[in-house]
Amino acid sequence: MTFGPSFWTNVLRRALDSLGSQPVLIVDARTPSEARFGEDNGFVLVRIHRCMTAEEYGAHLAGRSPDHILETGLDTWPFRYSVLNDGTKSDYFQAWDRVLEELVAPK
Repeated sequence: MTFGPSFWTNVLRRALDSLGSQPVLIVDARTPSEARFGEDNGFVLVRIHRCMTAEEYGAHLAGRSPDHILETGLDTWPFRYSVLNDGTKSDYFQAWDRVLEELVAPK
């Protein structure tokens, strides 16, 4: 296996092929190629916005530049849904409930 821009999408493709028609939840995409792969394969992309203090953000970066592609790669991606994670657990779950209700609502 070769490392490169499509490394993770190749790994994911093999995993999806082995799962057949089982439901799948992917909890992280960080680059346009990963997001495009998801959309091309029927996944619904949801952006989660989380407010962090400067200290939390610094710890999150773990030495990476805030301008690193893994931090900025999807900043302009046209997400269909967005969930805000800056309140209580109940607020967060209610936001997800609204997304899921729309996704499963009869058309």
